[in-house]
Amino acid sequence: MTLRSARSFVGVNFPQGRAAFLGGSAASGGATASSDLDILIVLPDEWSSTSFVETTTYEGQLVEAFVYGLRLRCAVNWASSEYC
Repeated sequence: MTLRSARSFVGVNFPQGRAAFLGGSAASGGATASSDLDILIVLPDEWSSTSFVETTTYEGQLVEAFVYGLRLRCAVNWASSEYC
């Protein structure tokens, strides 16, 4: 049920998301009935300046959403603060 809840949360709350990653105990298989869902959500390019953490409840389960706009570092110089 955990993976289904995470997918549903992302689909309802961040339908524009490019990718989502489940982390924490839910991803490692150690989730209990009181565990939260830790979800990293990547938004498309037009949201590149967006970044926030949201703690909410979805379908009775605590969710921590780590939301970031897609911003890729240039592959030529990873140490640089320049972006592609």
